[in-house]
Amino acid sequence: MRIFNLTKVKKSIELPTLEENIVFNPLLNDQTAQMAKFFYKIIPFVAIFSAVFYLFRTSDYYTAKILSASLGGAATLYGTIGSMYGLIAAFVINRQWEQWNNLEDAVKSEVDALERFWLWFSNFPKETRDRVQMRVKRYLELMINEGLQLSADGIRSQAIEDALNSLHKTVYHMFKEDQSLMSPSFGLFADILKCRSDRLRYSSHKVPRVLVGTLVFGVFLMVGLSFFVVIKNIFFDYIFTIGIGTLAYMIYLVVGDLNNPLRPGDWHITTRDYKDLLKRIEAAETIQHMESK
Repeated sequence: MRIFNLTKVKKSIELPTLEENIVFNPLLNDQTAQMAKFFYKIIPFVAIFSAVFYLFRTSDYYTAKILSASLGGAATLYGTIGSMYGLIAAFVINRQWEQWNNLEDAVKSEVDALERFWLWFSNFPKETRDRVQMRVKRYLELMINEGLQLSADGIRSQAIEDALNSLHKTVYHMFKEDQSLMSPSFGLFADILKCRSDRLRYSSHKVPRVLVGTLVFGVFLMVGLSFFVVIKNIFFDYIFTIGIGTLAYMIYLVVGDLNNPLRPGDWHITTRDYKDLLKRIEAAETIQHMESK
């Protein structure tokens, strides 16, 4: 087992700041695409709703039973139901948005911890650097290919567990005869484990099924009862009804995506940060290989 000279290694190691390694991503394009996908999903709802509205609004039953009936208090009752639905939806969205932000921060923190760990070893002797770099790359590849998908289902990947154990053993065997570098190395490794634990914890938080069922029932209630709020002018009636129905449906879509942040939807947390770090490591490998020639 090779024993490292602490003085020489410390002089050769200079940990770059994270600002020096920032890669700007085309987030604006991604957000535009996500919004377009979200609105495309609303189009079928609007088309079906409009058809149902037309058939119901022009039917003899509506003319004979609804328009001629005394439903003066319907608007007030409908407003009360809408307020209750809005309070429930606001509570759920606020809570899930907080969980979304926590999960996104945990993912970015995990990638940052991996980058700091990789940079710490980047100026070690070639044999050590390559062994650590290979295992960090393996972890990133597993996260890109299956890590987030399994986390969405609440499953721990055995392959990722093995990759972490391999990385842990590699660092331990490197420094077991030279304790001076073990503490900072395992400190960086502990940061990776903590961020990963946070990511797994936040990804497991879901809205209770009873609450999801309440929101779904609320959508149908808001849409269905809107037909019975009488406005004699059919154009204004349509604008009023389609506005309420679409808003209720949009709330349902938003809650659905926030409740499943790792599953593909109108927007979700992706593996982009892991991919970016993997590209940086591979680019550094190429440069190191060229310099060694």
